[in-house]
Amino acid sequence: MLKKKWPLIIAGACWLVVIGLRFDRFTSPSEEPVLNSPPAQAFVYVELRGEVNTPGIYKVADSSRLFDVIHRAGGLTDEADISTLNQTQTVYDGWLILIPSKNEHLSNDDGKISINHATASELETLPGIGPATAEAIIQARSERPFKTIEDLLDVPGIGAQTLANIETLITP
Repeated sequence: MLKKKWPLIIAGACWLVVIGLRFDRFTSPSEEPVLNSPPAQAFVYVELRGEVNTPGIYKVADSSRLFDVIHRAGGLTDEADISTLNQTQTVYDGWLILIPSKNEHLSNDDGKISINHATASELETLPGIGPATAEAIIQARSERPFKTIEDLLDVPGIGAQTLANIETLITP
């Protein structure tokens, strides 16, 4: 009786080996082909106003720098004051970039000081902001501009009480 079932046992064993090899081939990550497709390009929208030749909204790669956007806008006008700008800063989505003129004061029409554009001496006019904190604000905004006033809480030396004292005097 065993002689009659022997071919069946061999066929079954072969079948299990074949299934096992196929299963192993699909589960082994080292045997899967590697696709070298480039990552999809991400874009952001930024608006450029002020002392540029062609103000407007620009769609740029998310890795673009401020000087790239200025170049796309036809460059700066002769009246542009870039003393407070970090042109090597990476742009981010929704950023409104204001290029001031040499004749402008960097505060808004309502008298508020722009924490993204003010000089150290202008920041020091704010209550509770000394030279070290002013420099910390400038350093923080060079890495990433402030989107909201509350972003100042991430700056060393500025706590909730300091922010409460200056929030009516500042704008991003």
